[in-house]
Amino acid sequence: MEKTILNRICKWFENYAKTFYTDDNEINTNISLKENHTYRVCDITRKATNYMGLDKNKKNTAVAISLLHDIGRFEQFAKFKTFKDPISIDHAELGIEIIEKNKLLEGIDSIQQKIILKSVEYHNKIKIPENIDDDIKKYAMLLRDMDKLDIYNVVIDVYRNHSNSEVAVEKDLDRSEKLNKDILNAFLNQESISYEGIRNINDAKLLRLSWIYDFNYEYSIKYLKESKYLNNILDTMPEFDEIEKIRKTIDDYLNTSKVRMEF
Repeated sequence: MEKTILNRICKWFENYAKTFYTDDNEINTNISLKENHTYRVCDITRKATNYMGLDKNKKNTAVAISLLHDIGRFEQFAKFKTFKDPISIDHAELGIEIIEKNKLLEGIDSIQQKIILKSVEYHNKIKIPENIDDDIKKYAMLLRDMDKLDIYNVVIDVYRNHSNSEVAVEKDLDRSEKLNKDILNAFLNQESISYEGIRNINDAKLLRLSWIYDFNYEYSIKYLKESKYLNNILDTMPEFDEIEKIRKTIDDYLNTSKVRMEF
C-alpha cells in the first residue's frame, strides 16, 4: 500500500471517530477507549513491522489493517451501548460493511483489498480458518497478535482499579475470588478458552492469559516478556493454591514457544 492511501485512511478514521462523541460521558468514555486502543495497536504494529524488517508497502498495509480492525466498534456502541458481540452485533462483520460503504480501499488492488478485509473479519474469531491464502494468514495473525497485546494494557487497568468499564468480557462479572476449575484445567492444558464459559473476573483473567497460546510472531513474545503484562495480571489474582502452577505454565510456554509465522 502506498503511503498516500494510508494517509487518506488515517484522516478518514480521525474524522469518523469524532462523529461519535456526544455530551454523554459514558458514550464518550467508551468511544475514547476504542479510539485510543486503535492508535496504540497501530503503534505496536509499526514497531513490529520495523523489527521484522518489512518493506514500506507491507508496513503500510499492516498499519491500515490495524487502523480499521475495530472500526465497527463505534457504531456498535452508539446503537447498542455495549461491546459484547453476542448480545449486539459482530463488530468485525459490521466493520467490513463500513469499510465497503465508505469505499476506503479504493486505489488498492483486489489482492490487497482481500487481505485487509479478511484480516478484519478474522481478528475477533476464536481461530483463523486453516485453508486460507498464506498472505492473508500472515497479516491476519499479525493483527491478532497486535490487538491482544494492547488489550492486555486495557484490561490491566480494569483489574487494578476494580473498574466496571465496558470491556467486552469483564463487564458486570462476579468480582468474587472464585475460579472455575474447568477454565483452570483448560488453561493448564494449553487449550482455547471460550467466552461462553466465563462466569467471574478470575475466569476472565485466565481467558486473557490463555491468549499466549495464540501468539504467532517472535516480536509478540518479545513484547510480552518486556511489558510484564502477564505478571501484572497475575498480581491482581487472589493467592489460589494453583497460582504458582499458572505462573510456571506461562513461564515454561514463553521460554520454549517456537515462532509460528514469518513474513
